[in-house]
Amino acid sequence: ESMMVVARTGGEADELLGFLGVIIMFTAILMTGQVLLIGVAEEKNSRVAEVVSSFDNIYSISKKNFLFSIRKTLISILYF
Repeated sequence: ESMMVVARTGGEADELLGFLGVIIMFTAILMTGQVLLIGVAEEKNSRVAEVVSSFDNIYSISKKNFLFSIRKTLISILYF
C-alpha cells in the first residue's frame, strides 16, 4: 500500500515535469519564431524601400530624357 502512494506521487511529479517541459519548449519556439519574423519584416521593409527608390530613380531618369528630347526637338525646329 505504501508503494502505491509513492508511485502515484512519482506519476504526479512526472506529469508536472512534462507540463513544464512543454511550456518551456513552447516559449522557446515562440521566441525563436518572433526573432525570425522580425528579421523577415526588416528585410521585406528594406526591399520595399529599395524598389520604391529605384522607381523614383527611373522616373527621374525618364523625366530627364523627356526634357532632353523636348529641348533637342525645339533646338532642331529653331535652327531649321
